[in-house]
Parts: sequence; structure tokens; C-alpha cells
Amino acid sequence: MVEEPEEVVVRRPRGPICHYERRKVWLNDEDFTYKRVEVCE
Repeated sequence: MVEEPEEVVVRRPRGPICHYERRKVWLNDEDFTYKRVEVCE
């Protein structure tokens, strides 16, 4: 008896791929802070 290989279906994820980045946000001319922002491709 010969076994058939299982069918493998590869699906791409729907929608954009998102990740978080730290961005520098200036508070005034001298001071800044970092803010986490979501970036989607």
C-alpha cells in the first residue's frame, strides 16, 4: 500500500505586517522623548 503525502497549503497573512518602533519626539528646541509607534507595511 502506497501512502499519499499530505497536502500542505501555505497561506499568506492578510493585511499589512505591523511592528513597533521607537521614534524620537521633540518637546521643544532642546528636549525630546521617545514614543512607541506602530508601523505597518
